[in-house]
Amino acid sequence: MRRTGRGDSAEGGHCVGRKGKGAQGDGVWERAQRVSEEKQMTKRVTVKDIARAAGVSPQTVSHALSGADDISEPTRRKVKLIAERLNYVKNSAASSLRSGGTKMIAVVYDDPINLYFSFMVAYLHESLKKRGYSMLMMMEPVRSFSEELYLSVLSRNVDGILSFIQPEEELGGAIEAYGVPVVLVGRRSDVKNVDCIYTDDVKGGRIAAAYLADKGLKRIAFFSEDLDLTCARDRFEGYRAELRARKLYDEELCLFLGGDPPKECWEKFLDTGVEFDGVFCFSDLLACETVCRLKERCIELPVVGYDDVRENIPIPVSFPSVGSDKRGIAEASVGFLLDRICEREREDGGRAETNAGGGRGNGDRTETKGISDGRRERMFDVCLVERK
Repeated sequence: MRRTGRGDSAEGGHCVGRKGKGAQGDGVWERAQRVSEEKQMTKRVTVKDIARAAGVSPQTVSHALSGADDISEPTRRKVKLIAERLNYVKNSAASSLRSGGTKMIAVVYDDPINLYFSFMVAYLHESLKKRGYSMLMMMEPVRSFSEELYLSVLSRNVDGILSFIQPEEELGGAIEAYGVPVVLVGRRSDVKNVDCIYTDDVKGGRIAAAYLADKGLKRIAFFSEDLDLTCARDRFEGYRAELRARKLYDEELCLFLGGDPPKECWEKFLDTGVEFDGVFCFSDLLACETVCRLKERCIELPVVGYDDVRENIPIPVSFPSVGSDKRGIAEASVGFLLDRICEREREDGGRAETNAGGGRGNGDRTETKGISDGRRERMFDVCLVERK
């Protein structure tokens, strides 16, 4: 016996194509044509319009379009064909009101010029999309993620937040109060309620300094963002520890932006006349800036960057860089966040599936750590990459 779906009629049990013959087929497409002509004035086609054209209930249309298994295959095909003919576009806002979630994730970052963020945002979007989520990009030129910024992002009606911006202490309390989770991407933090995915930046600093020192260099400079960022602080700690072990560390060779543009910062440093024979840079962006500034003064010496952006784009400036599994970091970040969203749904009595497994990439890394205050973190390994 043929299985019928909720709201199926006798007519709905037949598979009707665009060129179907007989009274039933002709009647369906005539109704669809009438609805299409009537909607030319109002433009927006609704589930009720599709139901009227198909001769079924709005509930049947909703179930058919959402892929529910209580609708017969002939009815499902008929509803989808009519929806296509009417140029139906799903109303995501209405769906979110019914489901209690928007399936929208905010990605907040602070530097639109840095190619690293462009590649990471692309990987995050890819990971979210395959899990049925949309992404809202928000560029905020701030040094820290405050409670005020958190509330501003929440006003966009998102289910969760992926942030590249260092969180302030007060953010933990805001997350506890409002319940929308935040995962910090690419930086380490011990702020309450903020999960984080980051790279082993101390190791990264050490291997960059060791690479330059192994070339026989004695005066290795460090060019970086300010140390209020944990990733900058960790890279500096690794650089300093490696050079101190070799008795090569000199505080005079440490150059921090301090709010100045990179070009101006380098010009001031070069004008001091301090001698150096190699540079480790906080990022590939600063490494590119360094190579350009040195070339202007006819200076050529080894430079090491961080982030390995040449993995994704063949920029003409060539230098070694500390790299990591960027796609894996994105997958893990999304997995952490969706797990938090699922936990909240379970607490609210909703249905949820875990995403912990989906967060795993292919790169080597340490185990996920559970922290005493309920936070989770995962550290990814790094390595020095030399590309031709």
